[in-house]
Amino acid sequence: MAPKFVNRSLAELNAHYSDLRSQAISDGYSETEADEKAIASIGEEETLIAKILDKRELKTWLWRYPRSTFLLLPLLILVLSILIFGIFL
Repeated sequence: MAPKFVNRSLAELNAHYSDLRSQAISDGYSETEADEKAIASIGEEETLIAKILDKRELKTWLWRYPRSTFLLLPLLILVLSILIFGIFL
């Protein structure tokens, strides 16, 4: 996964957490209760990680287009190897 996406996701989660915490404090919760309420509202870490990792756009080109990979890549390798060996022979 790209570091840029990871950093952006962490920044968004941090901003969301801060908003939820501030809202809870303004609703009259103590700081400790506001922390717990914000964390509970965001959800479990495992669930968040699974949802982020399931995003199709974060998968590699090979994973997203397996047919193209297994059909075009061998053909490309064949053509390149013929060109390279043709030049050196």
